[in-house]
Amino acid sequence: MALPIIAAFAALLPSVVVTDAVVAPRNAFLLDVTYQGVTRSVNLNCRPDGGTHPRHMEACADLSRVNGRIERLGGQGVMCTMEYDPVSVLARGEWRGQRRSFQETFPNRCVTYAESARVFAFFE
Repeated sequence: MALPIIAAFAALLPSVVVTDAVVAPRNAFLLDVTYQGVTRSVNLNCRPDGGTHPRHMEACADLSRVNGRIERLGGQGVMCTMEYDPVSVLARGEWRGQRRSFQETFPNRCVTYAESARVFAFFE
């Protein structure tokens, strides 16, 4: 007797359709710049643009141009001096679901910005 009552009650409940949630791939980096013994770190989120990077819109536009591959940003056509005042940079993150990392030591700040566009332009 209980089974027909349960079946009747179940028929009154709305049906629930379970689907796989579509999650957009992340476009986010943790960026570090070390200059003269001081390290500064920021978060950069793209699409939607944000994070603690002070120039996140420009940095995201630069990364979009090279599909999140920082190593392809070089060649900004900037003339830099030959002074040696090293800047070390580190990027760890994800672009469209693909893990990305980049690490480099540039001879000075001018070369850093020339080779990485505005991605590391937060250490002023």
